[in-house]
Parts: sequence; C-alpha cells; structure tokens
Amino acid sequence: MGYPGGGRSVITMRLQSRSNLLNITFPAEAQIKRIFSLPLQQKLVDFEDEVKGLCDGLTSATMNLYFAVGRELLPTPSKSHYLFNLRDMCKILQGLLQAQPGKGGYDTKVGMLKLWTHECFRVFSDRLIDDKDRLFFQTQVDELLVAEPFSSALGSLFDSKIVSTYGDFMSDPGPDQRYEEYSDFDSVKAFCENRLEEYNYEPGMVPMQLVLFRDAIEHACRIARVIGMQRGNALLVGVGGSGRQSLSRLAAFLKGFKIFMIEITKTYRKLEFHEDLKRLYVQSGVSRQETVFLFTDTQIVQESFLEDVNGMLSTGEVPNLYSPDEMGEIREGIVQAARAAGVEETSDALYNFFIEQARNHMHVVLCFSPIGDSFRIRCRKFPGLVSCTSIDWFSEWPVEALSEVALKFTEEVNLGTDQVKKAVTQMMAAAQASVSQVSKRMLTELKRVNYTTPTNYIELVTGTSLISICVCLRVCIHTCL
Repeated sequence: MGYPGGGRSVITMRLQSRSNLLNITFPAEAQIKRIFSLPLQQKLVDFEDEVKGLCDGLTSATMNLYFAVGRELLPTPSKSHYLFNLRDMCKILQGLLQAQPGKGGYDTKVGMLKLWTHECFRVFSDRLIDDKDRLFFQTQVDELLVAEPFSSALGSLFDSKIVSTYGDFMSDPGPDQRYEEYSDFDSVKAFCENRLEEYNYEPGMVPMQLVLFRDAIEHACRIARVIGMQRGNALLVGVGGSGRQSLSRLAAFLKGFKIFMIEITKTYRKLEFHEDLKRLYVQSGVSRQETVFLFTDTQIVQESFLEDVNGMLSTGEVPNLYSPDEMGEIREGIVQAARAAGVEETSDALYNFFIEQARNHMHVVLCFSPIGDSFRIRCRKFPGLVSCTSIDWFSEWPVEALSEVALKFTEEVNLGTDQVKKAVTQMMAAAQASVSQVSKRMLTELKRVNYTTPTNYIELVTGTSLISICVCLRVCIHTCL
C-alpha cells in the first residue's frame, strides 16, 4: 500500500492492529547511485575512454534531474499524471543501455550526451502539458549539461535546442539493427510515408489517410521507441482526433508487431472481455508473437476492465483468467519452450514461465482523453496506469500542421492556382488556431470550457460546405480577373 494522502485511503487502526507493519523507506542517494551506476559501468566497458568516464556523471545527472522534477512538478487536478518514481530512472538507464560501441555514433562524448538528453526528454518531458513546465524541464537539463563533467550545452548538442528523434526501425532487423539518432527529418518522413503506403496495401488492414507532419512523426517514433523496449507500455493522452490510435498502428507496423483490439458490442461485458484477454495471452505467451494491445477509454464498458488492465501492467497477469482445463492446454503449448529454457515441468513453474513470456511479448498501449474528470479519477484509482507506462501527451496541432492537413484534404479541389489553394488552407488553419486562443481566453474570464479538437477541424476541411466555399472563391477570383 502507498502512503496515505493524495487520494489514497488511510490505513485504519483496526487493520493495523491485526497486521505486522513493514515500512519500506525510500533508499538513500548513495544506494540509488550504486544501483544505477553498476549496469551502466558494465555497459561502457567496451566503449572509448572518453565515454567510459561519463558513467558517474550520467548517473548523478539523472538523479539530480529526477529529484528536481519530482520536487517542482507536483500533481494537480489538471496534472494528475505528474507522478514520478524510480521506474522513470530505470527507463532512462534502459535507453542508455541500447547504445552499442561502433554503431550509432556513441563512441564520443557528444554522442552519448545526446542520447542521454533524448532519453530524459522522452521519459519526463513527453508527459508535460504546457510550455511553462516544458521550459522548466529544458532549463534543468541545460544546467546539468553546462556543469561539470559534461561542460556542454543543449544548444551545442542540438540545433535550435530541438532534440532529435531516435529509433531502430529504419535499420534491418537482426544483429546489425541499431538504436540511432535520426537527425535528417526528411528521410524519416519519407520512410514513414513509404511504410504507411505498405500498411494501406496490406491484406486485412483498414487504410489510414494520415498526414505525416512533424509532430505526428515524432509521436509515432516515441510510440515505436516505447513498444520496442522490453515490457514497454505506453499511455497516450489526447483529445479525440489527435491521432493516438492511427499513430499507434503505424508505430506497431514500423516495428513489425501485431495489433490486438477488442470489438465492443451491445452485450459486451466482463465475460467477453476475459475471453478476448485469453486470446491475447495465448498469442503473446504461447505463440510468442510481439503484440500491441491497443485499448481506448471508449472501450471501457465497465470500470472493472481497468482493474484487469492495471493488473496486467503491474504484475503481468489477470487473476483467475483461465480455468483448470484451459491451463492444461496452455501448459501443453509451452512445455517445449519451457524445456528448452531449462524450466521445471511443474504446474507453478510452467504458469510463471507462461506469464513471463506473455509480459515479454505484450505491449499495452492505452489511449485516453484528458477531457472531464474520468482521467484524473482513473489515475488515482488505478496507479499502474501511470507508474507502469511511458506517458505521451498529445498537444494541440501547430498552425503548420493544420495547413498541411488542409492542403492534403483539398488536393482534388480546383481553386485555379496553387497560390490561391495555399492561401485558403492557411486561412482555415488560422481560423482553427484563433478559436483555440479564444477558448483559452473564455476559460480564463468566464471559467467555461470550450473544446476544439482535431476532429472538428477535419470535419471543417472535409465538409461539403468547404467545397461550396471553394467553388464560390474560384468564381469570385475568375470574375475579378
């Protein structure tokens, strides 16, 4: 149990009187440094001397950054997911351990510092919801880079202080696959567009009409990074139409993973949900296929669904999911793999092996909306949703992205010249951005919330009224000419 406070229940005196209490205190800084420095030190043995000496500095900087973020960025009703624990430091370490000597440019001090900066931004900054918090985090990272022993700066590592994207999906799977920096955005965009085209022609796939602007590609790379890690799970938070599901499908296709989703019907309840989970566990635990379980908040028919998902994230299992007869079939399916791994052929050992295999090959991706109180309440009731996932907050689309989307959906509309079409799409993007600004002002002055989602913008762009407006503009232009 967690400490009382922050929405957690107080441990009653009656329960305390009938239990032996063990208080697990937070480890000392020296212990944390030793725990996280040993794996990194062992990893850097094969690197150049310039990189070997960064072990203590990287560990100390990660600890200082973790304590600063936990001290200053506190959870509030609108920032209920601002909860940080030692798992976040583990994720940064896990990203650093993906570096390979002689591959990806990590044999220099600059290359390793760029990787560390990227991992810190992915773990901490991706969950931040406003520019004020992002600026604070960026300042903290810059101060750590300027200090000894790094003697560098964020501006000297990355152009315009924009952190590059990292990934391994552009290299061929196998021994030569490497986790590397993607500094050329145009090449990443071209690769993702080609893979999207392959996805649309894949048999059994529903084609996706995506506009891959910069923010969309960055989100897809972030999702691919998370699900590419062992037992990596993601929580994507954004309003409807922001691209959470589509980009998750694209990221899974980039990694070569299977997508698993449930289908909601009128009679869909917990029994049907457990039947779907059985198929999911067989696919990932017995067949050992890399699987992404894509689950959205619109599929939560009963809140008990989240209790099962919380257990999957925390312990990897759903209690009493299989009957004894079904467990017999499961054991028969994994006994060969368990024997090859040297596992004892007992019921408990085979079950534990099955759960381990399922956790290693299953990646849960949750798509939630921050609108209303549901997200805040669920984060409090089911802590595994936050503590056992990597959070990616989908912010508003920038004006450039809105213009690209409008230009994409108006390709078949004839407005005379490309210059006129560009002006019309910019006008629509400016209209959407101005509505967002007025909505923020309305919230400040009137305390009333008006949501402007990407779905509203797409309806504007693709609506029949747009075609009529474009035709009228075309007639007016020709008349004036």
